[in-house]
Amino acid sequence: MALPDSARVIGEGRFPGEIPLDFENLITKGVRITNSADKNEFNEVSNLIDERSQFIKDKKLDRTLIGERILNNRLNELGFNEFSNLISNQIFLSIPTSSKMQKKKIHY
Repeated sequence: MALPDSARVIGEGRFPGEIPLDFENLITKGVRITNSADKNEFNEVSNLIDERSQFIKDKKLDRTLIGERILNNRLNELGFNEFSNLISNQIFLSIPTSSKMQKKKIHY
């Protein structure tokens, strides 16, 4: 479709490849979730997932394919986050501390 030079397109997404602002915010929220997960901040991850879900609903992004997929995957993300938290705690608890370690003499 060709528009005459006098025609102006106003608003988000008017340039090829431009991402609308709501989707940029959605990407940013996903990056924050990943960064918190990498830092093992499990409570923060749960909060961020809930905030992102509410953002999708508030902005009516659940009507889009990506919004619908993110919401459908929400319970999987929360479950994996909880599992990672449990595994992390078990590993931490199984590491012997200096008071629990037995001192052994090494003979050469």
